[in-house]
Amino acid sequence: MATGARVDWSLVNNRGTTIYSDTISYSKNGTATSMYYPLNGKITDNFRIEFSFANGSATNPVKIRNIKVFGSND
Repeated sequence: MATGARVDWSLVNNRGTTIYSDTISYSKNGTATSMYYPLNGKITDNFRIEFSFANGSATNPVKIRNIKVFGSND
């Protein structure tokens, strides 16, 4: 990542309720290329991950290449 890079993201359930949200940014994470967000205790059936690049740099965007979601259906 480079200076000004930022993306805000949210885990949103099928009712439109935000279960969790955070930011990936140069000012928070530096030049890290991998982030891990343990969402222990967050329970939902259906969800989506929403991204907002509105607060980031147009010339230095955060580039998301891969998202891995792990869970169980206990």
